[in-house]
Amino acid sequence: MDSILTQTLENIEVILVDDGSTDASGKICDQYQKKFPSVFVIHQKNSGAAAARLAGVQETKGHYVGFVDSDDMISPFMYETLYSAAVQYQLDSAKIETGNLLSDKWPEYIASPKDFTVYEGDELRKKYIRTYLLDAAETISMCDKIVRREWLLSGNGEEEVRNTLEDFYINMNMALNYRRCGELKEIFYFVRYRKGSLSRRYNEDDFQVLLKGF
Repeated sequence: MDSILTQTLENIEVILVDDGSTDASGKICDQYQKKFPSVFVIHQKNSGAAAARLAGVQETKGHYVGFVDSDDMISPFMYETLYSAAVQYQLDSAKIETGNLLSDKWPEYIASPKDFTVYEGDELRKKYIRTYLLDAAETISMCDKIVRREWLLSGNGEEEVRNTLEDFYINMNMALNYRRCGELKEIFYFVRYRKGSLSRRYNEDDFQVLLKGF
């Protein structure tokens, strides 16, 4: 949370979604809301990551939206880097790389928009579909990017998709519907890996979600 509040990009909204937590998470969220005017808290019954994200998106007012999972951290320059490129190139989405919180180093700079590679049209679709289907090393996440708010609320973004493969489904949908997106091969988002996390579990039912995404 502190890594979000120290972002160099000014005037950002921070929406915290307490998705039916059974520990002290909800109270901690409320404490942040009392202390920081930019923080707004939503408390709801446990509905899963997709529903929590949609609830947050519906409360935002900005043009672009990003997501951060509760265990992770981000570079203080991440959102300024992404937003600058998104505005300059009129992107539907701007993306960076993710790394391991315990082993990768923070970039101590704001990357220039000119460092982004911009994809559009058929080139965009071929690139991302090939990446998501064939590159086993590629992280499929909603947290490594910012996306136009209107796109997420148009019916293309958040749908009734459960568990970990919701990210696969939404990202594949994006690849098929984006007009233009940008990508920077620098790590600005840092994941804290835990044993038994959703991204590391195997579930045969998930293949039905994967097929729907494809």
